Amino acid sequence: MTGGGGKVGRGKLRLFVALDLPAEVRLSLNAWRRAALSDPALRFTEGPRMLLLFLGHRPQREVVPCLEAIRELCARAPAPLIELADVEARGRRPTRPRLFALPARSPGVEVLQFALRSSFESQGLAFHEPRQRAFWPHLAVARVGTEERPSRRPLLVHDLPDRPLPAGLRKPFRVESVGLYLSELWPNGVRHRLLGRAELAAVPNG
Repeated sequence: MTGGGGKVGRGKLRLFVALDLPAEVRLSLNAWRRAALSDPALRFTEGPRMLLLFLGHRPQREVVPCLEAIRELCARAPAPLIELADVEARGRRPTRPRLFALPARSPGVEVLQFALRSSFESQGLAFHEPRQRAFWPHLAVARVGTEERPSRRPLLVHDLPDRPLPAGLRKPFRVESVGLYLSELWPNGVRHRLLGRAELAAVPNG
């Protein structure tokens, strides 16, 4: 695939739906990971954002219906409360993780993700759902680079990102919008481009 070619085949786009973090949380997270993620094997993930649904490679004509479904849901869905935990390594082999992420405790995000999935299903909009894997609210903060072919194994991470989150990032916060993003593959990595955003409904009193 050539640089900037977020398209696969004619008119197909690699799409996902994600929660957008408040600006102050995003700035604090970026400062933390610049200090905590120093190993050269690590690759920063763009954002960071909280994935709700990965749609896969979809025809370009589905962008508008997807945005309409997101906006319809957000008009009545309350902004969820999120609490982050310390970084975790994820991968098939504990000694060679593929991902470092911050788990998020948030019943509201789980309810929102279920409602979004149900809305897409009812409108015949396809999405990718990993088999036998429950939805896991988290923020991916770094991925691990891979060895050259033919192995393509994750690189060894010597300086593990085990620095705890600062007190400011441990405070619960609310997210206020959901975005539809295009994931574009470039020679130097993956870039995300916002295609549309919807604000979540106001938080009920009490």
